[in-house]
Amino acid sequence: MALGVGCALLRGQRIAVLGLIGVALEFARLEVGGLALTGSIAVLTVVGLAALASSRDYAESESALSPGLSLIMSGLLLLVVQLDHLGWVAALLFLAGILERALVPGGDAAGRDPASGQPTARAHAWRGATLISLASASLLGLGAQGRMQDGGDLSVAWIGTPFAGDAPTTLIFLGLVLPVVLPPSWGGAGQALAAGPARRDAGSFVNAGLLRGIVLLVLLGRTFSGSDALLDVGLVVATLAPILALLGRQLAARFLALSVYGVLGLLLGIASIASEQAQGALGLSVIGLALAGAGAALALVLTTHARARQPGLGGRGLGHVFPSAFAFALLCMLALMALPGTLLFEGRSSGLEAMSSDGAAAEALAFAVLAGPLAVFTSLPFLRLAFFSPGVKGGHVEGRRASAPPAMIVALALGAGGLIALGLVPSALAPLLPTGVAPPDRLLTAPQQLQILLGAALLARIVRRERSTSPA
Repeated sequence: MALGVGCALLRGQRIAVLGLIGVALEFARLEVGGLALTGSIAVLTVVGLAALASSRDYAESESALSPGLSLIMSGLLLLVVQLDHLGWVAALLFLAGILERALVPGGDAAGRDPASGQPTARAHAWRGATLISLASASLLGLGAQGRMQDGGDLSVAWIGTPFAGDAPTTLIFLGLVLPVVLPPSWGGAGQALAAGPARRDAGSFVNAGLLRGIVLLVLLGRTFSGSDALLDVGLVVATLAPILALLGRQLAARFLALSVYGVLGLLLGIASIASEQAQGALGLSVIGLALAGAGAALALVLTTHARARQPGLGGRGLGHVFPSAFAFALLCMLALMALPGTLLFEGRSSGLEAMSSDGAAAEALAFAVLAGPLAVFTSLPFLRLAFFSPGVKGGHVEGRRASAPPAMIVALALGAGGLIALGLVPSALAPLLPTGVAPPDRLLTAPQQLQILLGAALLARIVRRERSTSPA
């Protein structure tokens, strides 16, 4: 937070250096355990990748204060995920929500869709997100006050079952789950992703879009693990995401937001199981979501800014202009789809196995089936619009060679490489998991083999499009 103030005073010109210094210092002083440690690592992962990608060009955002405010907001959420007092959690979530609203443009200042050039922001979604973030903190604060008056414990641990006659517990649950269950276009926690990146801004967009959803997921896992209400909410979210993708505007930012929204729903189902295996699976998945979500969001930053500078760039799609960036973004999106061999696959498969062992086999099967529509109707359209759309005409000088900023490529490579490396050797994360043990190796089940086929279908679709659009 202190380095964020310094970055704001420098008007955002040192976001990369100060952000990485902050990540290194905070990582060195972490003294928590369990899901609090896992959530802290996930937050630091997102902040570090966003800071690394924020080269000098991208640091000159619409508001010179945005990079600094982004670091301050990240510091607040890092405190939230580590604190053990519900009252302080409510207060800091309130402050973080205010800063997030300051970072997300509410009108035409937001990004443009890389395929059509249309504005991605919606004023009513911004206003809805403001009300929801304030209502969330208020409900959490009221619940904490009610527990204090009743002589209850205010520590961030398992606090009871919501909707079981205990009003304070129910208020706390509603305060934590409300921003997660509402879709991004209605003002949910992913609204910043759906609004798209502002001009020449990377770090603020990524942090504002991902961190609050990750932090709320960790808090729900810490306070309501084993609650059937989480399972019901997760099923609703995972079902809504592909349906909303079919009904709404065809924009890359919106598809990305719905992808993350659907993954959060799947992880809520894992968090609903009170077992060590489920807690370990949730820990793996949270770190995987941080890596995959940050990589996908940075890919959208790259394509949006490239179109803004040269609208006619890449007549066959920016995937041909930035092949290495597209390859890394593809790996990140495949990880969000839980392709075998990635970190999210390990977390999701072991989580579904824990659900089956706990008597929720039907719900586990439902989540496995919902993963297919989520990938087909959210992840694939995002890649198509971001990397394989011709864009709008004009603005490109024929023969000019475009290149992605090296810092952006490095950040994307680290995100994608981390997902593959940790997916192959998940035991490397054992010290960071709530149970201290990574899930054991297992054979592929039928739903997991279906996910392999989905990934192969995606690659075949891309190759077919390249051949059909190649010049004669």
